[in-house]
Amino acid sequence: MKKWWSAIREERRYFTMMAVVFVTSAVTGYFQGDSLTTFLKQAGVFEEIEKVVQSIQSQPTFLNAFVSIFLNNLFATMMIILLGALFFGIYPFSAMLMNGMLLGTTLHIASHTSGQNPWAIFVQSILPHGIMELPALFMAAGLGIHLGMAVLRRVLSVFSSERMQASIAEWKRIRSRLVPNLTAIVVLLFFAAIVEAALIIYGMF
Repeated sequence: MKKWWSAIREERRYFTMMAVVFVTSAVTGYFQGDSLTTFLKQAGVFEEIEKVVQSIQSQPTFLNAFVSIFLNNLFATMMIILLGALFFGIYPFSAMLMNGMLLGTTLHIASHTSGQNPWAIFVQSILPHGIMELPALFMAAGLGIHLGMAVLRRVLSVFSSERMQASIAEWKRIRSRLVPNLTAIVVLLFFAAIVEAALIIYGMF
C-alpha cells in the first residue's frame, strides 16, 4: 500500500498543475458566464451532459443512474489519458479548460436563476460527489500531460543517446506508477458515481 501511495504522490506535480488550470478556468467561467454559454453550446459540451441525463430519465433507477454516470466519467477520463499520450498533452490541458469553464458557467447560470450564493450551490450540488470526482479528473489529466510530455521527449531523444537513456528511465518510472494511479482513478469515480446517483434518484440534488 505504501508503494502505491508513493506512486500517486510522485505524480502530484502534474495533478496540481491540472487542478490550477481547472480552478482558473472555473473562476473565469463564472465571471464570464453569459458570453461563455454560447461558446460551450456550440462546442457541444451541454449535449454530452444532456445525453447522460436522458439516459437516466429513460430508466430512473439507482442502478441505471450509477452505471450511466460511472461509465460516462470513466470513458471521459480514459480518453483524457489516451489522447494526452497521443497528442503530447494538448488534450488534457484543453479538457481541463473546458470542464472548468463548464462548472463556472453552470454555477453562474444556477446562481442568477435561483438567487442563491454560488458557493452554497457548489457545496450542496457539486461537492458531495465532486470531492472524489474532481481529484480523479485531475489525476487523469495529470497522467495525460505526463505521458504526452514523455512521448515528446522520446521523439526528441532519437537525436541524442544521452536523452534516449533519460527517456528510457522515465518510461520505467511511468510504468511503475501507472497501475496505482489508474486504480485510484477508477475507485474515486466508482464512489463518486454512487453518491451522485443517490443524490439524483433520491431527490437530494
